[in-house]
Amino acid sequence: MASFLNHILYTVIEIEARISKNGRYMDDIPNLHRLSKSLCPEDNAFLFLHPAQLVKHILGLKRALGKDGFRLLYLWYDVTGMEGAIHRKEIEASVR
Repeated sequence: MASFLNHILYTVIEIEARISKNGRYMDDIPNLHRLSKSLCPEDNAFLFLHPAQLVKHILGLKRALGKDGFRLLYLWYDVTGMEGAIHRKEIEASVR
């Protein structure tokens, strides 16, 4: 699982590096840019939420549809118990 997450993280970094060569692609989304930098080199702030994968999807959607051409929805089943509570807190922390 860790190698899969590292692959996603490095893919996000590669995408950002390639796009940066063609201009400041993340200048108009500073919160996402800040989040992506906080994930590098370790993506260990979250247990259930995978923000590197979300960053990757957002960058792809932005490139294809423009900044205002999409809305990314994160859907999950809110379960009871400690795991559900942790996941809920991670989601709440990520949208601040």
